[in-house]
Amino acid sequence: MTNETIPVTPVTGYRSVTREQLELVEEGKKLALEVGVYIEKLERLRPERSAPGETPLDDPDKNTEGRWVAIGKTQLQQGFMALFRSVFRPEGF
Repeated sequence: MTNETIPVTPVTGYRSVTREQLELVEEGKKLALEVGVYIEKLERLRPERSAPGETPLDDPDKNTEGRWVAIGKTQLQQGFMALFRSVFRPEGF
């Protein structure tokens, strides 16, 4: 593997990266997709909405709490985004 600088998609404010950096981001993107599949499995376990006063978690072995799944999903998305930005280091916001 050579470490030459290669241009990224021409987007204003992004710098060119090395082949090694690009391969690391690609590896991370594949990992993020695997994490996404896992999250989708958790989302399918979410209970249906219940009537006021009823608990949707009568069988905790078959259900996940959707709020925590959503929080975990969002934070993982933010984490992967931060890792990718650490490589591409965009200028500005």
